[in-house]
Amino acid sequence: MPRTTAGSSASPRGRAALHRSAELFGELRAEWSAVLGPGRVRGLELALRGVVPRETAFRLDAGTRLSGA
Repeated sequence: MPRTTAGSSASPRGRAALHRSAELFGELRAEWSAVLGPGRVRGLELALRGVVPRETAFRLDAGTRLSGA
């Protein structure tokens, strides 16, 4: 299988994996929001962003962003 380079699109299998991971994180976020409340989940997300350097952070919704959904 050919490798992709920076700026090229992901393979179909790669896009499928990113899409599925985005779905799973969305499901987890919905479950946590139902239990903890949306405000607490947003607070957790903000707190976690504070401990991860911006230049190394990988957006968990990248699958959605890369797939164009």
